[in-house]
Amino acid sequence: MMVKEDDTLESACLILRKKKFNALPVVSNAGELVGILTVHDVLDAFIDYLKLEYK
Repeated sequence: MMVKEDDTLESACLILRKKKFNALPVVSNAGELVGILTVHDVLDAFIDYLKLEYK
């Protein structure tokens, strides 16, 4: 299971939750690995979206 770099964060979140994964590989349209999306990345994006301050 993986996501493409142009997939939405929402679709990646659904995969993480439904499959109970902690991370997903992110691949380019050419199939090359470009990164790893983790649950912590998702939480950071959510915190930024809510404009919360954390240390």
